[in-house]
Amino acid sequence: MLEILGYDGTTITLLDQEAVGEWLAQAGARLWLRGSALTEAELTWLKQYFSLSMGAKEEWPAAAAFLHPTPRFIIAQLPLPTGTPLRFWLGQSVLITQEEERLRPLDPLWQLYQTDLSRWPYGLDYLLYQLFTHLLPLTTNELNRLHSLGESSSLTAAPQVLAQGIHQMAHWQHNLSQWQQLTQALARLEHPWLDTNTAHQFAHLHQQITAHQQAAALTHTCLEHHLTQQTRQQTALYQRRLLWLTGLILLGLSLLLLTFWLTM
Repeated sequence: MLEILGYDGTTITLLDQEAVGEWLAQAGARLWLRGSALTEAELTWLKQYFSLSMGAKEEWPAAAAFLHPTPRFIIAQLPLPTGTPLRFWLGQSVLITQEEERLRPLDPLWQLYQTDLSRWPYGLDYLLYQLFTHLLPLTTNELNRLHSLGESSSLTAAPQVLAQGIHQMAHWQHNLSQWQQLTQALARLEHPWLDTNTAHQFAHLHQQITAHQQAAALTHTCLEHHLTQQTRQQTALYQRRLLWLTGLILLGLSLLLLTFWLTM
C-alpha cells in the first residue's frame, strides 16, 4: 500500500500517484510517501518517478544499519527488532518511507501529520527524526522488561527463564548498536536536506541510545550472574541429594550383608 500526504503551506491533502507531479510543482510543497508491503507496481512507480536507487529488497544489507547520502537523497535503512526494517529516502521536498510490514507505532505520527499544519514547517528532516523517536520504544520497552528480570528479586527465576532472557538481551543489544551507528552517522552528516538543528537532535538521540546500551550491558551482566548463582545452587542441591542417595544405598547394602551374615 502506498499512501501520499501532501502539504502546500496552507493545506494538507491525501494524494494519489497521478497528482504528485502537479503538487510538487507548487512552491514550498512537501510530500510524505509512506509505503507498507508495497506491490511490485508501486515499487516500480516509486523507483521510476523519483529515480530511486537501492529499491529492490535483495539489494539492501541484511539486518544492518545503512546510510548512503547522494546529491538528491539521503538513503538509509534502520533495522528494527521486529525483523522488518524501515527504509527511507529524504529529498528536498519528499520523504519516502518503506515498511516491509506496516509499523503500527508510526500510525499516530501519520495521523498527526494528516491533521496538524503546525508540524510541516519544521521540515521533512524533523519528520524523519520523529519517525525514529516513535520507533525507539519498540526496543526500550522490551529492555525495561528484561531489566526487571535482571533485578535482585529475580534470583528466584528459573534458570531456563534467565537463559532465555540472556539470549533476548543479546538480540536487543545488537539492535541498539545498529541504532547507535545510524543516529551517529546522521548527527555527523553534512547535507543540504538535513538541518543543523535536526542533526543536533539526532546527536541527542544517539546519547539516549548509548545510555540504553550501557543499561542493557549491565542488565546482561546481572542476568548472567543470576544464572551462574542459580546453576551453582542447583548443582549443590543435586550433590546433596546424590550424597543422601549414596548413603541410603550403602546403608541398604550394609543391612543386606548383615542379614546374610546372621542367617549363615
